[in-house]
Amino acid sequence: IEIIIGDTTFRCHLLVLRCYSEYFNNLTDNPKVVTLPSAEVSPTAFYMVYKWMLSPDPTIGRENILDFFL
Repeated sequence: IEIIIGDTTFRCHLLVLRCYSEYFNNLTDNPKVVTLPSAEVSPTAFYMVYKWMLSPDPTIGRENILDFFL
């Protein structure tokens, strides 16, 4: 799946997103593209969260931590 936030596009695994996110789990179809509003989530925060989802040792660094929590 492609996640578009502003001018940034992420290529992701929908199954991973569904495991961690109620929003993606509730999608009724298998979309190829989902656009998320940049006012709700920044590209930096999405990248951090998705990287955390994929990590075998999930930790969050101090840099941009506020974006993560928002």
